[in-house]
Amino acid sequence: PEQGHYFPSFVKETRFWIGFSIPVFMILWNTAGHLNPGLPNFAFLNSNNPLAVGRGFLDFFIRFDFYIICFAFFTTLEILFSMWFFHVLAMVQAGISTRIGFGPEGYGAGVISQNNYGLLVFVVWGIYMARDHIGDVARKALGRDDSVDDSEEVISYRTAFFGALISFAFIYFWLRKTNMSPLVAVAFIISTFVLYLGMAKVVALSGLVSLRGSGPTGPVKALIGIWNMDDTTIASLNNMGALYGNAKGYVMPGASNAARAAESTYPNKRRVGGAIFLGGVLCIIGFTIATLLLGYLGPGAENFGSYSYTIGNRYFYNATVSNIKDIAEAKREYWDLGFGLFGALGTILLIMLNQRVPWWPLHPVGFTVSLQYPTRASFFSVFLAWLLKTIILRVGGQDLYNRAKVLIYGSILGYSTAVFISFVLDVFFFWGDGHAVHTPPL
Repeated sequence: PEQGHYFPSFVKETRFWIGFSIPVFMILWNTAGHLNPGLPNFAFLNSNNPLAVGRGFLDFFIRFDFYIICFAFFTTLEILFSMWFFHVLAMVQAGISTRIGFGPEGYGAGVISQNNYGLLVFVVWGIYMARDHIGDVARKALGRDDSVDDSEEVISYRTAFFGALISFAFIYFWLRKTNMSPLVAVAFIISTFVLYLGMAKVVALSGLVSLRGSGPTGPVKALIGIWNMDDTTIASLNNMGALYGNAKGYVMPGASNAARAAESTYPNKRRVGGAIFLGGVLCIIGFTIATLLLGYLGPGAENFGSYSYTIGNRYFYNATVSNIKDIAEAKREYWDLGFGLFGALGTILLIMLNQRVPWWPLHPVGFTVSLQYPTRASFFSVFLAWLLKTIILRVGGQDLYNRAKVLIYGSILGYSTAVFISFVLDVFFFWGDGHAVHTPPL
């Protein structure tokens, strides 16, 4: 906002309120259907709407999501194109592999391994590109270079450096206390580090806050093999998968986005770091209390309706039993390793082309998450955002794009407002039996 005003000037523009009114009308119309079940609704909103392709092929999810479309609109065309293009390619590859029996059995027929190994390369490359900065952090933390300025960082370099070392040590010994073997504990920490750092970078680049990668448990099993683990290690490793919570516990993407936003909103970022920490603590307390109250005094956790509380909640415990029972027949899937190495080489090639060839249209970020569930559920909305932005830039250039942004701002605010109103109505009229109006593809 300008000096002396509470809101930006564009809130007075007609196109802002047009953008605001479209999601408000559609969501509140659906909300009215909660009170009058016979009322027709916009059924395509936030619904996967599967599109069958053929035998052996996974269904495409045709999902219209205001939330995804609006945020994706501010992502570069290069990344948007790579997100939906690599998803279509992954679906075709997985389907053909399943039909002809080329590749490992299971979901994705090897594509998930390509994603995991690709993400590993992506993280290693990012660390290499940041090597000078990481060196500055280490020298500052160890008192060897006082010229390095960290006064405007979220936390001091010394806190970050020694905090990381202490955290890794604490996690390692905590895992060892659960009777996880030393080798598996180290592999699990590395896998988790790659996942969290990689997805923070992917989310920051793409702006798609619902993205996630594979959990750290699966890659460790595939790399070391359960036949090399004892029973207590298998049980501990699978319990870590349960604590991972189907990617509901990410903090790095939110923290990195908050730190980035702080650069333009507050001069003292150190105070923003404290606010992030306080917000995290309050969220943990609030969600813990809410979960316990709803679990014991409400409908019960089994009736929450979310995948994380039903199928996902039981998966890792069932996996512990099956892994221990089948350990004698378990063997290494060389198909899986081969697809993973292919994914790593493909990511290296994409990074080189992206860095060296100016006209190259594909970004490696889309390849690293090409068949994860959030990508499947988001790809059509991402495609619509890419198509809309492409047409706007081709027809009206940067000027039309800047004007269209106002409409998108209105849509984001309108969507959020309508979801909040629906939530309040659920509190008053459907306590304990609310409606999933906002269902991000997690």
